Amino acid sequence: RSHAGGAWTSFTGGHPGDARSHGCRRMEIAEIAVGGFHFLAVLANGDCYAWGSNQFGQVGDGSKQDRHSPQPIMREVKHVAAGWYHSLATLETGECVAWGRNNAGQLGDGTKDDKTRPVVVIAPVGAENPILEHVIQLKAGQDHSLAISLQPGRARSQLYAWGGNISAPATTIDMITRVSDCVMVPQIVLEDVKSITAGRNHSFALRKTGELFAWGKNSFGQLGDCTLLSKNSPSKVMDKVASHAAGVDYSLVVLESGTLMGFGCNTAGRLGNGNTEHQQAPTPLLEGVKSVTAGHNHAFAILQNGDCVGWGCNLYGCVRVGGDPEIPAPIKVLSNVDKIYAGGCNTIARLQNGEYIVWGRNWHGQIAALEEFGLSAALNWRPNDPVRGQVALESMASTDGYDVKALMASKAAIKAGKTEKDAAAVAAALAGQAAVATALRKGASHEQAAAAAGKAAFNAASTAGMPRVVAANFAAVAAGVAARELADSAGASKEDAIAAAGRAAYAAGKAAGLDDARAAQAGAQAAGEAAYYFAMKEKAAKEKEAPEEEEDNDPMYEVTMQVAEAAEKLGKEFGLTESTAVWAAGYAAGRAACDAAIAAGLRPEEVAKLDKTAVSQIDKAAAKDAWKGLEDASQQAGYYANAAGLELGLEEFEAAQIAAAVAGYFSGLLMSSAWKGYVEVAEWSARMANQAAVTAGMEQAHIPKAAAKSAAKEAANWLLEEDRRTDIAPSEAGRLANIEANKAGLHSAVPLVIIAGEAACDAALFLEMPAEKVAEETGTAAAAAAAVNGLRAEPIASHAGKAAAKAAFAAGMITEDAAEASRKAAYAAGIDAGMTPDGAAGVGQRCYDQVMGIVPESEDEAEVVQVEAKEEKVAEEEKKKKKKKYGSSQFETQEEAEAAVAAWTKSAAEKYEPEIHVSVHQKARSFGRAYSLMWQRYRKNLEEEATRLGLADPVDLDKDPDSLQTFHAKLMKDIYSYHQDDAIPGGAIQFGWPPEAWDIFVGVKACEKAFTQAAKLLTFDENEQLFSGDPPLLHEGHGQQLSEIFHWTQRQLPQKYSPPESSADPSEINSESEFG
Repeated sequence: RSHAGGAWTSFTGGHPGDARSHGCRRMEIAEIAVGGFHFLAVLANGDCYAWGSNQFGQVGDGSKQDRHSPQPIMREVKHVAAGWYHSLATLETGECVAWGRNNAGQLGDGTKDDKTRPVVVIAPVGAENPILEHVIQLKAGQDHSLAISLQPGRARSQLYAWGGNISAPATTIDMITRVSDCVMVPQIVLEDVKSITAGRNHSFALRKTGELFAWGKNSFGQLGDCTLLSKNSPSKVMDKVASHAAGVDYSLVVLESGTLMGFGCNTAGRLGNGNTEHQQAPTPLLEGVKSVTAGHNHAFAILQNGDCVGWGCNLYGCVRVGGDPEIPAPIKVLSNVDKIYAGGCNTIARLQNGEYIVWGRNWHGQIAALEEFGLSAALNWRPNDPVRGQVALESMASTDGYDVKALMASKAAIKAGKTEKDAAAVAAALAGQAAVATALRKGASHEQAAAAAGKAAFNAASTAGMPRVVAANFAAVAAGVAARELADSAGASKEDAIAAAGRAAYAAGKAAGLDDARAAQAGAQAAGEAAYYFAMKEKAAKEKEAPEEEEDNDPMYEVTMQVAEAAEKLGKEFGLTESTAVWAAGYAAGRAACDAAIAAGLRPEEVAKLDKTAVSQIDKAAAKDAWKGLEDASQQAGYYANAAGLELGLEEFEAAQIAAAVAGYFSGLLMSSAWKGYVEVAEWSARMANQAAVTAGMEQAHIPKAAAKSAAKEAANWLLEEDRRTDIAPSEAGRLANIEANKAGLHSAVPLVIIAGEAACDAALFLEMPAEKVAEETGTAAAAAAAVNGLRAEPIASHAGKAAAKAAFAAGMITEDAAEASRKAAYAAGIDAGMTPDGAAGVGQRCYDQVMGIVPESEDEAEVVQVEAKEEKVAEEEKKKKKKKYGSSQFETQEEAEAAVAAWTKSAAEKYEPEIHVSVHQKARSFGRAYSLMWQRYRKNLEEEATRLGLADPVDLDKDPDSLQTFHAKLMKDIYSYHQDDAIPGGAIQFGWPPEAWDIFVGVKACEKAFTQAAKLLTFDENEQLFSGDPPLLHEGHGQQLSEIFHWTQRQLPQKYSPPESSADPSEINSESEFG
């Protein structure tokens, strides 16, 4: 350690995780400090670590990047204190250091500059030593700091204070007596002090005599002097005080008798007196109290018997696991507690046996990091973290204030393999159900009961650690389900029940804090889900009445169209535009299709479990098929979303956009539920969006952007919902968008940079970041993409500035602010890219002038248009090449092609009896739906052609070996043709596959699997096929495809039909017919 010039050499060696191999108990924590969103820890050996939110450098590791694991800061540390955004520490030698935010001089170094590494706190002017020394105790408020110094040989300690000194005066007199705003150098404010406390903007000091002094802001009576007058110097307020604590505008005091007193602001019940009324005068709360701790808005008391009780704001479960968002009266939380620490939204308890339990919000990874020290820490609702997630829940005392069954069901869901979000959904759903039952027992109306379900679901999801927007969506779902069930049970019409579901979800979303657009979308989705419920109910009733009857139409198409129409109707009612309502309808239709597909197979968590436990080749093959089933489900979602868009009047391109977005979205949901990481989720989503876009007929030039948007959106969703790492979501969204767009065929730098910037901007807006942050994150992502794609320093800076400007406008900034954001982004990117400060400043100024309209825009936009046109041209040429290849034939004449097909088809009869095809057919139908759909189409075509030619009724084709042999020949030929060229435009559509099996992967691969499985089981053929050799490649062109089908048909007709004397000439078959 070096003291020269006030600079400090940071501790850079060793990491808490390194202790695991040497015995984790050697890393015993001596002291912990909980700040606004960051933690500090001092180990028994004096090593200091910090982690959590770091936007002002409060972690102290030299950066402003949030840290999700403990970072080594210094050695030889004795005590630490954490403010909202700054940190303090005393060294074993008695010196005091500080780091983090310094807007009010709270670091005590004589400046207002933020510090990302520890700096020395200086002494008052005229002191013997320029450094504040002999510090034995520290406390930190929002932006002020306190320290007790006891010099050797002195009997009386001295209390120093520095930092923010602003109070909100309640009277004119107080305004006159208010001192200066900031004190940037420590000043002595009191002597002979035993202990200190720093609230948000007020402070306490306790003497050994039991006298309590208070000063600072007093707008709620938090100083305890029975007035609302702020104090600019310490004033005695109470006697016989044993300990004290202070939070945001409230205070708690334990008297020598063990009585707990509270006074000040009582919002959310932070005083613990059973109500939310503010108290100017100290009010008795509890007896038999040993110590008290105050967080920002929640508090705890350790009783003399070792029990711990808590109260106050419980929005993120920081008081206890479960319960209402406000707990106004003390409830038992834990037993055998030695010490407890509370901060912004987090709580840590040290038990008497040395075990640590931690709970609350894990937004910046604050609480998960404790395991890094080798401690036996318990973390609520975090199954991904290597800590025992059940301990805290089982340790919490149960009350009537929340639904224990919901929490226990969520716990069981986690044990069963569900992710944290899916488990929270279970808790939210059950809490909603319990709330409905309670509301009805109390005589509530159906509307009130549905609203209660939404509120309960929101509380349960919030307690489970879900971000507000996720919990709000769970609330909308619960309210919608409750409204639909109540309306249905009351005998309401289907239309009224659907409307009730949508309206209840919309109201619950609004009540939970969703903006108008998101609440409207939630309402539309709820209406769609209600319509899906009724449609499936009607479908089941029809099947029960006529189980053997086969439907000519696609039943899922009819179901999804009902869903889409309901969602669109309610979306418009809630104020969505025509286009936005159709998009909501597309998502609703996609969800219905996806849910139906998943219901027919394994759920994502079951697939993950199957894959994890697979050992044998058979199990591994089954796991592979199960993953394929999830892909198929997302493709079904995209297919029916596209159909809904077209049905509701969208142009083909926009309908294809919906298909890609929906397929990518549901792929992301399924893969997240299967415990995939966000990078894998992004890759899957991009691939599924790509396939859906191709199937929907989107031009190649637009596909990379569709794939990139899906990848970025689902990565951001994952980081918000599964890991809470919102700080890196925009940058990761931009990075992954660039990667996936490149994979999808876009290789030009400028469009890739624009796509990356747009992806980052969308992610930042989705996460509801401030406008300045949206612009900053977007500029950073654009700069990173520009660098990755090989651009030079100046273009990198220029693109960062332009991207930031667009994002600023998207976030609602005015022109002047957007121009300034553009300048800052360009300058920062230029410096990072190696430009000189003057050069970077020049690019920044140019970006500023362009936004302000002082100079014209550059020709980048024209360049983008030219690049996109070039990409489209290349794609079209590739498409033509593929068509040319597909149109070729290995036969010169039609007769040669027909002879080859006939010879190859007979090869199966040479190996096996034709009857084997009947057995294979029955088995294959049980293996795969795609196979059955293909057979239905083939049989229908054959029957229609016979009817057109005036032939007699056919025999049962499902049991006719010759017909099935012919069908299998065509099937194997299609599969072989697919393997020859897997990029054939239009995919399986070129082969005449039915719409239900439109995708190459869904159709060809599924049929191949079903057919070869059946053949292997029934023929014991080592090649797993009924046919020897490769089938002849027959492509369209010169009537060969038509000739092939006609040849097969004619070969079957004499055996299956009795042609009348005046049958039509086969040569007159219309080549433009559906069959042709």
